[in-house]
Amino acid sequence: MLVGKGLGYKEENLIDLAKGALVHDIGILAAIPEEILQKKENLTGEEIKKYKEHAEIGYKLIRKMRNISIMSAHIAYQHHERYDGSGYPRELKKEKITEYGYIVGLTNKYDNFVNGIKTESRITATAAREYLLMAQDNLFPENIVKNFLDKVPAYPNGSTILLSDKSVAVVIKQNNDNLSRPFIRVIEKDGKSLEKGIDIDLMEHHSLLPEKSL
Repeated sequence: MLVGKGLGYKEENLIDLAKGALVHDIGILAAIPEEILQKKENLTGEEIKKYKEHAEIGYKLIRKMRNISIMSAHIAYQHHERYDGSGYPRELKKEKITEYGYIVGLTNKYDNFVNGIKTESRITATAAREYLLMAQDNLFPENIVKNFLDKVPAYPNGSTILLSDKSVAVVIKQNNDNLSRPFIRVIEKDGKSLEKGIDIDLMEHHSLLPEKSL
């Protein structure tokens, strides 16, 4: 929704975007066998092919829902399509993919990275943002990537993070010059809780990095 607002979407567009985003993976719930979803080993070629069917299945289900627009349904269909044609299920390219599809596809990719799923290894929010920078006009349009990075903080205010020196901190304020390096308050150091937190601007401590959210 932040990305949509940043792109100047009107209320009706934001509603369509929100509805499509909420149900974009309904095809997984509806049609992908539980043995594939719960499998701990790598999926076989046939299982991957079956899993990829969820995009089209989800589209067909959503388009029958009278209170959801066809544009919202296309989010389910296109959230795995990529700017360079490397996505699925139809290998669409560039302007053939809707802006809604790009927004949810990018957000979904970022979410998979920072939270970790079976097909994606968990990485830090900073590394995920660097990945998106390299993906500009390759996997996603530059304006969508830029808007996402400008609007979505890597670590929201109030979140607890583990730092590279293994201290624990709480995010107290965003740094508008770099949303991946906020102002923090260290509350635990060397395994001990601090009576008085230490406030740090991560923009001024280049060697100190957020490792993950706790």
